[in-house]
Amino acid sequence: MVPVQEVVVIGGAGMVQDDEDTSPEIQEETVVKDNVISAAVTMYPNPAKDFVTLNITGIADGTDKVLVDIFNTVGQLVQSEQIPADGNYVNSVVTLNGLAEGMYNVQITVGNTVSTERMIIQK
Repeated sequence: MVPVQEVVVIGGAGMVQDDEDTSPEIQEETVVKDNVISAAVTMYPNPAKDFVTLNITGIADGTDKVLVDIFNTVGQLVQSEQIPADGNYVNSVVTLNGLAEGMYNVQITVGNTVSTERMIIQK
């Protein structure tokens, strides 16, 4: 018969200690993401009529434009425009170019981040 060595589990993720007087080694890793800013989007009025005002704050450095795509309820792109970023901020009026009454999804792309807002147009 083969002798069995006693193993005591002292933590998660496979940390084990055998019957000898040794302690397991725990390594920590810290990941720091520099220059990450979460953009905040405000769009008003909603319901809209002929235009909406778009405010975006907290844009990451190096972002020079914001892409605004408007989709109808069946997912068709009905309007698209690029708005230049002024530093870390966008304040722009988006004309709704004669879009019909109804609900739309406004997709706002800032760098690698995409945000979708719902918009209602009432005439």
